[in-house]
Amino acid sequence: MRTPVLAFTPPDVNFTYCDDTQNVSFVITNNGDGIAYNVWTIVDFSAFTVSNVSAGATYKSGAGRFELTNPL
Repeated sequence: MRTPVLAFTPPDVNFTYCDDTQNVSFVITNNGDGIAYNVWTIVDFSAFTVSNVSAGATYKSGAGRFELTNPL
C-alpha cells in the first residue's frame, strides 16, 4: 500500500502597523510514496482578506481553508 506523507512549515507572519498588505507563502510537499488527493490546509484568517492565491490552489473563506486543485 502506498501512503502520502504531507509536510509543510507554517510561515512566520508579521504585520507592520498601518500597512494593509502582507505577502505570505508556504509550500506543501508529499514525502510519501503515494499520491495525496483533495488536500486541504485549514487556517484561521477570519480577521483578514485573502487574495491573489497562486495557481493550483483556491481559498475557501467560509470554510477557512486552502484547497489544492491537483494531487500531490
